[in-house]
Amino acid sequence: MCSQFSSRGAGFILVLFSLLLTGCVHVQPIAERNLNANKPKQVIPNVNSQGITMHWQEKDNKTGVFEPLLDIKADNGMMKASSESGTLNQASGVLYKNGLPAAKFQAPHVKASRASNIVIAYNGVVLNSISPPGVKVTADRFIWRMIENKIIVYGNVHVVYQPPKARTPVAWGFAQRMTIDTQLQKLTIP
Repeated sequence: MCSQFSSRGAGFILVLFSLLLTGCVHVQPIAERNLNANKPKQVIPNVNSQGITMHWQEKDNKTGVFEPLLDIKADNGMMKASSESGTLNQASGVLYKNGLPAAKFQAPHVKASRASNIVIAYNGVVLNSISPPGVKVTADRFIWRMIENKIIVYGNVHVVYQPPKARTPVAWGFAQRMTIDTQLQKLTIP
């Protein structure tokens, strides 16, 4: 009888122990595990890559439509996707004004900061007007201040205006520094 009691007692204690453990240990249901598997992984803060495209846009308060602000394509560079900022190499892009393409550019190096709404291009830059076409600006570097609607161009600045059907330029000029609007239509020399 004593041996029966100890085996029953041991079985009872084992069942009681199992019940206690079940209440203490969290077992994740299969459905919950599958949901966690589909959650996005942690985003890498900085990405060194090739073939980078950066696109800034902003929602128009009147229409509710997202309007483009900036497009850049680069051969390579480092980009921080969460802040829409980075340093890009062998880049070309389009600057927008009121959702419309205003000017296009090319530069060996570009630094773009969405938080500051500033693009800095350097080591030999070329800007071309889009609408109306015909204005070409070359310089050592430029800073585009998007909110202020101006491009400050520095170093060996050369401006040429040649309307699309003209055979030769109708206006040109040189300076060490110029400030130009985003559409490349109004310029001032300090």
